Amino acid sequence: MAAFVFSVTLLALSCVCFGAEHHVGDSAGWTNKGVSYDHWAYSKIFQVGDTLVFTYKKQMHNVMQVSREAFETCNSSVSPIAVYNSSSDSIPLQTPGDWYFICGVPGHCQAGMRLAIKVSALPSHGTDDAYMYPSSASPVIKYFSKLALVVPFLLIGITHV
Repeated sequence: MAAFVFSVTLLALSCVCFGAEHHVGDSAGWTNKGVSYDHWAYSKIFQVGDTLVFTYKKQMHNVMQVSREAFETCNSSVSPIAVYNSSSDSIPLQTPGDWYFICGVPGHCQAGMRLAIKVSALPSHGTDDAYMYPSSASPVIKYFSKLALVVPFLLIGITHV
């Protein structure tokens, strides 16, 4: 029984420690075929610890993390901060601030393959769900996160019976 309780506790705590995973463009992915990345990002909250996942056809696209100036002008020839071209790129959001991404294939950024997001620092305190979880966090993560707050008290109760 103790092993089961320990396993459930570890599972619950692991859900609390990881940030949200945002699949850029949702099911459409990173493409130049009619996706508004501004609209996609508008409905998200990005926090330090989250991950952006870019999925695309390797032969047709790439992902470049760029400066604001390069983003605004769609200039892929300016030294990028980073270049990704695996067709399934996971980019951890490690610092708060503005992040800019474009497709470096000629004409694609101008066609809308660009993404600007603001990453916020994790809140330092508070229990309101709006502060504790990004809007994209799944109900399962929210459930297990709250369960993690209860499990230690259950363990104390079990060990003192």
